[in-house]
Amino acid sequence: MKWQIGKILLLTLVISLMLNTAVQAADVQGLICYGGPTNDQGFNQMAYEGMNRAVTSFAPKLNMDVFINKKADNLSVEDVAKLGNKKDFIIGLGDVYLPIFAKLAASRPKTKFVVIDGDKNLGMINLLCVKFNDLEAGFLAGIAAGATTNTKNIGFIGGYKNLRSNQELLSGYKAGAYYVNPAVKVKSDFVGSFTDPEKLEKKALQMYGKRVDVIFHAAGMSGKGLFIAAAKVKKLAIGCDTNQRDTAPEEARPYILTSALKRVDNAVYSIIDDIVNEKFKSGLRVEDCSTGGVGYADNSINNKALAKAEPLLLDANAELTLKAIKIRVVK
Repeated sequence: MKWQIGKILLLTLVISLMLNTAVQAADVQGLICYGGPTNDQGFNQMAYEGMNRAVTSFAPKLNMDVFINKKADNLSVEDVAKLGNKKDFIIGLGDVYLPIFAKLAASRPKTKFVVIDGDKNLGMINLLCVKFNDLEAGFLAGIAAGATTNTKNIGFIGGYKNLRSNQELLSGYKAGAYYVNPAVKVKSDFVGSFTDPEKLEKKALQMYGKRVDVIFHAAGMSGKGLFIAAAKVKKLAIGCDTNQRDTAPEEARPYILTSALKRVDNAVYSIIDDIVNEKFKSGLRVEDCSTGGVGYADNSINNKALAKAEPLLLDANAELTLKAIKIRVVK
């Protein structure tokens, strides 16, 4: 009899612990919506790493679900509404989510919405946009290219021509290149995809064939094609979002001059931290050189190639941090 009572008490304790854990795990429920694969070696991957860091830090209080959007611009309000049902917060990667989240935020005042790479303050108490200063990121990449080129011909290949962040990166890139090398010429092209490295490789080879000796990409997973092309012709490439020397094919690494950094990982982690700890602030948050949100990668393997640009990059980064440089927008 005592054994049975003990068994019942033990079972009750186990069930109680399980229920408590379940309650804890359900305290904060989040959803993050990606615009493509999480292993894109760039923007999405940085966000994924930030999310995983948050899950580890705030377990078991935080639970995160992941949605990979395969519809691109065809994603509807209804799609996200179904996915985000009963979520405390939803993060969307890319400004494609801004009009969708704006509609949902109005009808779901208790749910917090975050647009990474959004650029507007809509004045809603439950909607936050996080904008990375792409002009500054592009400016630093342009300084690296403009100071390093031997032919005075540099290139840019983006994912989509009509994408705001691509246009700002290109404009900043031109401004940075002209800042250190007024005689430089900048060629630009767009792939029309973030997941087509073969197409980007062809465009890069064509560009390299026209005396271009440094190319900066802002094309997600397509950017792998740039590194393959750079290795084939032994010319220089600049990565985007994260230090892409670490993930590029080994034979291409000596040709990656630097990368324009956008610390999406830190932004995602910080936002989730604020939500979990009830410090969420709506509006518009800007990540730039002064916040450590953008910068450039100092690749030790390429010290020799980066030697001309390094002092200029250090000075520019410091001046951008102090707001001492006003970047001239170049079309």
